[in-house]
Amino acid sequence: MPQIFKLPDVGEGLTEAEILAWKVAPGETVTVNQVLVEIETAKSVVELPSPYAGTVLDLLAAEGSTVEVGAEPLPRLLLVVDEFAMLAKDYPDVLSSLVRVAAVGRTLGVHMILATQRPAGVVNDDILANTNLRVALRVQSRDDSTNVIGVGDASAIANSQKGRAFVKLGQDDITPVQTALVTGAAEQEDVTAVEVEELQLGVPVPGRRPAKKKVEAVSDLDLLIGGSP
Repeated sequence: MPQIFKLPDVGEGLTEAEILAWKVAPGETVTVNQVLVEIETAKSVVELPSPYAGTVLDLLAAEGSTVEVGAEPLPRLLLVVDEFAMLAKDYPDVLSSLVRVAAVGRTLGVHMILATQRPAGVVNDDILANTNLRVALRVQSRDDSTNVIGVGDASAIANSQKGRAFVKLGQDDITPVQTALVTGAAEQEDVTAVEVEELQLGVPVPGRRPAKKKVEAVSDLDLLIGGSP
């Protein structure tokens, strides 16, 4: 049974796109994920892969025409890379693949989070150009801060300002934020130590007052992870 390839939902609320160029012709054999067509939306230029394998029977839209979304929304995929600097050091060839994901992934429902402690020399210009949202927590140097958000403000965050960060949404749109913080001293209470002594018949028990045990301060984080003393 013939399959009809409809323009998928490319995300970001877009409902139509222009056909820039077909990458296949009637009679050609295609495989799954082979690029079929190049389209242009209000956001970017995207190449759409084939969800099917088979032979192209006909092209139902001409180049230069505008077509509407006609399929179910694509599933969303979140790609998280922790310690991106180590990944780039051990597998430098992966950089080109990540650049492609950053460039075209958003419109196809693929989103990427890169995390590293030392971005200098690792996050290249291509990746920075395709990452709209950048977050910088406290860093050790102005250079590290500049490599993420373009200014050195994140290096000025004090040790006492736990959970403080800077978020960059645009060229000059940099906003300080305070994330949730689970620390601080929990409520303390006096605990009376109980002493147990051997009793001997006929020998008076000396009167003594029970000593109070000093309780060390326990933070909310200690209670959360079960690490109370």
